[in-house]
Amino acid sequence: MENNVPNLDAMDQDELWDFWKKFHRPSRKDAAWLVGNRRPGYTNIAASLANYACNKAVAMKCRLDGNIQGAECYESAAEICYKKLPKDLKW
Repeated sequence: MENNVPNLDAMDQDELWDFWKKFHRPSRKDAAWLVGNRRPGYTNIAASLANYACNKAVAMKCRLDGNIQGAECYESAAEICYKKLPKDLKW
C-alpha cells in the first residue's frame, strides 16, 4: 500500500512540530495522503504519527535542557506510538 510516512527520527524539532500541526487532527484527505485510505483507522494512524512527532520533539528539548529523566519519559511515549503502527508504516 502506498504511503508518504517520513522517517520522523531524521527530523529536527521544528520539522517534528510542523508535522504535528498538520496531522494531530488530520482531515481525511491529509490522513489518506499520509498513510493511505484503504486501511481501517487511517485518520487515527495519522494522529498517532503526530503524537510520535510531538513526543519526540519534547524529548529532544528535554535533552537539550539537561532533563534526561523527562526526555526518557517522552521517548517512552513515542516508542509506544511507534510499536502500535502497522509494520509497513515503520521506518
